[in-house]
Amino acid sequence: MGLQTKSYKVSTIEGWKYSYLSARGGTYEYLYLYKNGQKVVKISQFYHKNYDEVKRYVKTVFQSLGYEKFSYIDEFKEAFK
Repeated sequence: MGLQTKSYKVSTIEGWKYSYLSARGGTYEYLYLYKNGQKVVKISQFYHKNYDEVKRYVKTVFQSLGYEKFSYIDEFKEAFK
């Protein structure tokens, strides 16, 4: 929900995955940063104006872990962690 503020050292992030969410307004890309096998950061093309800039940075600094199919169930579970 964007209510938490946490920070992570770049060296602790093991990589990133991407996903797509289709909605009425179009299809939006999400990036997930992983630490210890778990999503710790979620970056949305819909919510972030500078998404392309952030994505370029993420791609140069972190290893790609591939594609992850978008899941509403996972999103719901993560919202209440």
